[in-house]
Amino acid sequence: MTTALWPWEKRFVPARDILPGVIAPRHTLLLTLLLTSLLCAWWFVSNVPWGYVLLALPCARLIALDLTHHILPDIYTLPLLITGAAIAGITATGGTSMLGFAVALGMGLLMLLAAWIFNQQAGVGGGDLKLLAAIGMWAGFPIILLVMALGCICSLPLLVVKQRYIPLGPGLILAWWAWIMHKFFLLDLIMSLPHPI
Repeated sequence: MTTALWPWEKRFVPARDILPGVIAPRHTLLLTLLLTSLLCAWWFVSNVPWGYVLLALPCARLIALDLTHHILPDIYTLPLLITGAAIAGITATGGTSMLGFAVALGMGLLMLLAAWIFNQQAGVGGGDLKLLAAIGMWAGFPIILLVMALGCICSLPLLVVKQRYIPLGPGLILAWWAWIMHKFFLLDLIMSLPHPI
């Protein structure tokens, strides 16, 4: 089977885990570049700190690979988790980040258990679990609940494709990016309001 994996990605993904997805492998590079451009443009028009733009390529690649092969490689999910933990430690948001991590991990394990019970019809796997944990670390609690709900809603259109597995990663990542952009937009709006003092 032709894969859309780059050489360094192949070391992290066993061949048995690669499944045919919604998008043909030949379109994955184009999709990755398009999504990276869109996420960077979204960042450019908002007032989000520049560090977030570094997340655009791995997030776009995760979306493309989940749609193409139903995989979320550790080479992208684990660095997201580690950087989320580092930023939580630096910004002193460790409490909400750890709670977000725990809630996301718990909900992910429940979804993994449900997928296993129902013969994996939901398409939840270990990559989804690690991605949820990483987003939980970045978003914190209670925002992770909103991101998970929006992520599931964003994934609903993929039901139309009638595949056996429904990729959850793209919806989660898009919901997370929407929250990031919205968060900084709201902060700017609040700061721009006239203050009574």
